[in-house]
Amino acid sequence: MSTQLPFGSPTGLTGEGAGFTAYSGTKAGTHDMARTVAAAYATEGIRVNTVVPGYTETPLVTSISDNAAERAAIVSRIPLGRPEDVEGIMVYLAPAMNLATPPVVCSGWTGV
Repeated sequence: MSTQLPFGSPTGLTGEGAGFTAYSGTKAGTHDMARTVAAAYATEGIRVNTVVPGYTETPLVTSISDNAAERAAIVSRIPLGRPEDVEGIMVYLAPAMNLATPPVVCSGWTGV
């Protein structure tokens, strides 16, 4: 069993991300590619789960807003607001012995 864990983004699922069309479109493509590859290669023992860690403090995100209060408002919308909150699920999904196959693992942004 092989596991692939590509990284997606809430913007690729929700269409949010004004001003970041290329980024959001690429992440939407990542979600669909993972879904397609998972279906095509499941019988070969290859599992694909898109991980969507949500807001992560990076130069891209700080370029969206240099206002700490605005960034805090973004984080408040995400139940699992820190990258390390997604770490455990990634460790769970990574072992070859694991047979769980949810298509997308999200920080909670898309469910709010």
